Amino acid sequence: MGVDVYQVTKDITCLQAPSATGPYLSLWARVRGFSPDALMKELYHSRRLVKIKCMRGDLFIVPLDLVEATIAATRDQFSNNDLAKIYHAMARTVQKTNGEPNPFEASENELEEHKKSITELLERECLTIEQLKKKLATRVNVSYIIYALCDSHILIRGPTVRWDNNKHRYTAWRNWLPGLTIRMTKEEAQTVLIMNYIKTYGPVSLEDIVWWTGFTREDTVKKLKELADQTVEISIDCFEGKFILTKDHLARLKLVKFLDEPLVNFLPSQDNYIVAYRKRSRHSLRDIYHKIHDRAGNVLPVVLVDGQVEGTWDYVNGKVEHTLFEKLDTGADYAVKLKARSLGDFLKAHL
Repeated sequence: MGVDVYQVTKDITCLQAPSATGPYLSLWARVRGFSPDALMKELYHSRRLVKIKCMRGDLFIVPLDLVEATIAATRDQFSNNDLAKIYHAMARTVQKTNGEPNPFEASENELEEHKKSITELLERECLTIEQLKKKLATRVNVSYIIYALCDSHILIRGPTVRWDNNKHRYTAWRNWLPGLTIRMTKEEAQTVLIMNYIKTYGPVSLEDIVWWTGFTREDTVKKLKELADQTVEISIDCFEGKFILTKDHLARLKLVKFLDEPLVNFLPSQDNYIVAYRKRSRHSLRDIYHKIHDRAGNVLPVVLVDGQVEGTWDYVNGKVEHTLFEKLDTGADYAVKLKARSLGDFLKAHL
């Protein structure tokens, strides 16, 4: 376990942030003595960590020194400067089904006027969506415009009132990160992201890299050829195909020693440890896909024992409840119960 929130986030490249609590629970599992205030300080005071949409159009918390490469490499996966297209795509998701007009329809002129008003307001202030709505007094769905402007890096998600919700205050990107400019080409940035991913999560397959980055297979193969002098391909028992890792990583793997005591972790939904890989079978030799995914395909909170998924967990009525797929030996079972109690204490103290 680490002791520094920024360094641990950097060590695992970034934090998945589809939910409010997910990044905090990911760090609780990795940072000794973690407190939610530690992540909020890095996000909203020192600003060494930044919440942005990037790989596959998902939200991540990214170390500041990787933000330029991340944006340059991934923005064409989701960003579109045509505000009207973005707004109407979002509005269609709430289209009334009874034949009545869409309550959020807006003309391009209306959207451009609102974009200008919102941008000017947030150049001067840091406001929530509710505060903006009151100032603008409009029927137009301000939320959609703000999300689109965040995706275009005109606005940025600023502080939340609490760590366990996503009610952000928003402000101008250039005011929040005044020294950050995107000078990297897409090709340069892709090389940085692929190498960073291999260093962090190797051994990985070609499919893993394509999945994690959202790059095309063709672009990924091209970049791997450029990185051939720094990487090596290996085979892994029980798995088909070739896996890629750095040459330095291969040398370190040969020195790995296993612990005498079981190592237990409780990870939140969509944690990097699971979703960084295309095939979830590497986390268990049993067929557990349907046990650890919801109907939408999202990874559930999981219980790890020595790196393998052995169950799932949930926080119910002030208590962490876990379900194991199979009976564990006495030592591992006791370690799981201790970890569940520790996580429960953390959640009770901070929720």
